[in-house]
Amino acid sequence: KKQKKDWEDELARLQATLDASTPELEEARRQWEAALSRPVLWRPLHPSDVDAVGKTSALKAESDLGSVAALRLESASEPAFAPSSLSLSVASAEAKAPTAKVVRIELPGKQRYLHLAEVQVFSGGENVALKGRAKQSTTDFGGDARRANDGNTNGDYNANSVCHTSAEDNPWWEVDLGQPLPIDRVVVWNRTDGGEAISSRTKNYKVLLLDGARKTVEERKTDTYPNPKTEHVYDGVREIALKAAGGLYVPEKPITIAKNTILTFRFEHPGPGKFRVTATDDLRARGTAEIPADVLALLKKAEPERTKEEAAKIAAYHRSIAPELAVSRDRLAAVRKQLEGQKAAITVPVMRDLPANRRRKTAIQIRGNFLVKGNEVSEGVPATLHPFPEGEPKNRLGLARWLVHPDNPLTARIVANRTWEQLFGVGLVSTSEDWGVRGELPSHPELLDWLATELVRGKWDLKKFVRLIVTSAVYRQSSQLTPALIARDPGNRLLARGPRFRLSAEAVRDQALAASGLLSRKMFGPSVYPPQPKSGLSAAFSNSTDWEPSKGEDRWRRGLYTFWRRSVPYPSMATFDAPDSFVCTVKRIPTNTPLQALVTMNDPVYIECCQALARRVVAEGGSSVRERAIHAFRRCLARPPHEAELASLVALYEKSRARYGADAKKALAMATEPLGPVPPGADPAELAAWTVVGNVLINLDEMFMKR
Repeated sequence: KKQKKDWEDELARLQATLDASTPELEEARRQWEAALSRPVLWRPLHPSDVDAVGKTSALKAESDLGSVAALRLESASEPAFAPSSLSLSVASAEAKAPTAKVVRIELPGKQRYLHLAEVQVFSGGENVALKGRAKQSTTDFGGDARRANDGNTNGDYNANSVCHTSAEDNPWWEVDLGQPLPIDRVVVWNRTDGGEAISSRTKNYKVLLLDGARKTVEERKTDTYPNPKTEHVYDGVREIALKAAGGLYVPEKPITIAKNTILTFRFEHPGPGKFRVTATDDLRARGTAEIPADVLALLKKAEPERTKEEAAKIAAYHRSIAPELAVSRDRLAAVRKQLEGQKAAITVPVMRDLPANRRRKTAIQIRGNFLVKGNEVSEGVPATLHPFPEGEPKNRLGLARWLVHPDNPLTARIVANRTWEQLFGVGLVSTSEDWGVRGELPSHPELLDWLATELVRGKWDLKKFVRLIVTSAVYRQSSQLTPALIARDPGNRLLARGPRFRLSAEAVRDQALAASGLLSRKMFGPSVYPPQPKSGLSAAFSNSTDWEPSKGEDRWRRGLYTFWRRSVPYPSMATFDAPDSFVCTVKRIPTNTPLQALVTMNDPVYIECCQALARRVVAEGGSSVRERAIHAFRRCLARPPHEAELASLVALYEKSRARYGADAKKALAMATEPLGPVPPGADPAELAAWTVVGNVLINLDEMFMKR
């Protein structure tokens, strides 16, 4: 984290340097503009041959320039001749394809893998590698050398068409063509499965052409990797990539023109016309071509005629190319790359299937003895259940589809029962953790079957399924108890009343935060550390179980994001029956203990909630004590209070207000610890009294009961 902060600070400093204008930079800009205004000398090329097929023309020419920095096509036709594309190739008049007997791929470096999908060697238009004999430095993972000249360019390793060496120093692969042949092209195809992390292993590979005595005829070095293929041409012709900019055509770098060099231009045009190709070795033409069109248009204006915004735009562009700032620009790019490449503090391991040729063979162990093995077995499902779907792969994806297959009677019932349990407190099968012979039978089997079929029919849409249940008549019943209902059906197994049960441990805390207005709706991200009582204890083989609470809204995020230590769960949630992580808990067993009331009365989280509720009541609840008491009651219980309840709350407030009005120190402590300073202009004694009222409301049984 410190390294990242240092990089971010350096990035800000570098950006400020690049954005700042100085007298030296202004003088450099004026000199740059003056250099651009001087004319560039363009020389025409002398055509030696012209050929045209349809709307595509090819022009061969020679130049007496030692190098070419930029090119342009000048039209002498009306309307102007306008080519839609221009390509250039350069060749020596004496160029010819090299002759080789062996084509070799090398990968320099320590402990590197070489894997190739295919190596094609063309001679006279034929892929002669198919008839050659391939070999490589080592073979691993079943990747035989012959896979790279089998005619199959599929880069997926699982298709059994990729050669593979062991991790070694300077691995190589080669194909012996049997006799010396003229080599026109070599096409190298890379492995493609596994993404860039796998493909980039072949970065910086070399292609060597060897004669019959294994002497190097020609060597090509690369600074990249095939993605998925790279073509190397050996006919003596170099293809030059041109970038069109501002009416000019600029090569990536100036072209060196040796004696007897022929330049071949190919272009498409809408119809006949007169034109000529001119070239220059003046590097200023390259600079002009690289200037954005809008900046170039502004440069044509005299400096006194430019607006303030136009002058700033020109100055900003000049700073982006000024040699005086090159060091800062390079460092800025390097720091950005370091920041982008920094690994996340949290990594997630990803499990995937091994290739078919690397999977373990599994056999029945006779009487459990691993030394005495019986028949080999493969993946499958119990024969007593529905068959595995035809055409599905025998892997985790296939297993998942088998689990949710319409022929499976169990999965949909379990999901439906679990959802019912979350909404009603107890499932139609009360033993949701045990559906075996020791589990309870469904209280309403036909209803469970119907719910399961509805879930499947709805394409496993849980939102739709929950809506179906909560809008039903059985869910919308009153949860009020009567002596007759308690006597006949204490567990509500007959569904004669609506659900009534306590919220989960996480939801208890969320409920208090929501009522007080503190709950953060922020989603995703790492675990957070809400306030908790200091214990002074240490976990085995670890640090103290106490922690520094998170800052800002993170301390009030949903209980779902609370940091969870396996051996020492978050104390207040453990009191409300949240399990530890030693074993899997399918179903939580609810308990009622005095400790739960002590948590909601004294835990720092709930004290904060009471203080925040008090501040909201004073700010939003009206002007009278009665109005504020009703507002607080409705925020906590979602209903208006009865007169007796309201009278009790008003009396409690007045008693507490008188007490804290006489003791300013205690009032300030009750109103601010641990939430923080009171709002400007607020009365600490009043906030302290409403905090006491909030503490009573948050401790009501109704606050945390779902009914």
